[in-house]
Amino acid sequence: MKKLVLVALAAICLGAVTASAQSYKLEFSGGTSVSSCELASSGVGVSSVHVILTGSGGVTAVLFGAQIPACWAGTTWIRDNPAVQVIYPSSMEDPVGDFWLALGDTQSPLGLSIAFKECLELPLYLGTIEFMGGGPAPCCEFAATHPSYWDNFSTPAQVVDCNFNEHDAAGGSVKVSSGPTCPCQNALATEQTTWGRVKALYR
Repeated sequence: MKKLVLVALAAICLGAVTASAQSYKLEFSGGTSVSSCELASSGVGVSSVHVILTGSGGVTAVLFGAQIPACWAGTTWIRDNPAVQVIYPSSMEDPVGDFWLALGDTQSPLGLSIAFKECLELPLYLGTIEFMGGGPAPCCEFAATHPSYWDNFSTPAQVVDCNFNEHDAAGGSVKVSSGPTCPCQNALATEQTTWGRVKALYR
């Protein structure tokens, strides 16, 4: 099984057959719902950016970056926290149960590549990126960023579909904290967020 997942990872890192029939977007959010437009921490202390891949069709791999914006001064990256346990190509173990294969991280020029062991339908909750926030940053947008190492695409993200075709993916953003000139209005602010509601947004 690990060898099959390596195929998907290689496809996104080495370049697969380019296709354009499907559309994808990597959303950044303040919660597990794509409608959470502001970080729950407002940029202070431990802060989590939630990552959700939306679009049509299924996917087998994704590659993206998430550089800290200059407007969020004093912030440091803690870790990438995928929603499912991850292993790395150098690992000698053959994990039991569900797993994803990962390479790199969101802060490096290579970006973070994640390959799934099967075709997964969208929307797909990928997990969080955790930071130690330097403080409130009203109107500061945290957006998905293009990993600088790759010159075969220029969008914030790339995905590989279930036929191992490569697609460009647009990138979304989330406010670190809102302000008088950039209010944040969460569509589901008064309700508890569930994964079912995330999927309901795309029906």
